[in-house]
Amino acid sequence: MVSSPGSPPNPSPASLNDVPVGQRVRIASLPSHDVLRERLWALGIRPGVVVQVVRRGRPGGILHLAHGPLEFMLRRDQAAEIAVGGAETSGDGRRPQDSLP
Repeated sequence: MVSSPGSPPNPSPASLNDVPVGQRVRIASLPSHDVLRERLWALGIRPGVVVQVVRRGRPGGILHLAHGPLEFMLRRDQAAEIAVGGAETSGDGRRPQDSLP
């Protein structure tokens, strides 16, 4: 769908919690909570990394996420603390194959 002149483009999700299933996004910032930030950093999840939402648990449940061969889960309140940038296109819907830095 093409936006009409003068209309703003569709905004990107503000937090990882807002990202729809199957969508790939770039991490913009990690949470301020030290333990969670260190856990994510140890997994290779840092600002600039692309992750994909694989699936969602029932309302209020967990998010199943992927980054390359890594799959991990976060509670939604934790995901809400992670800012994301623009959406990444995956084309065929497969998991991202980005390598860990």
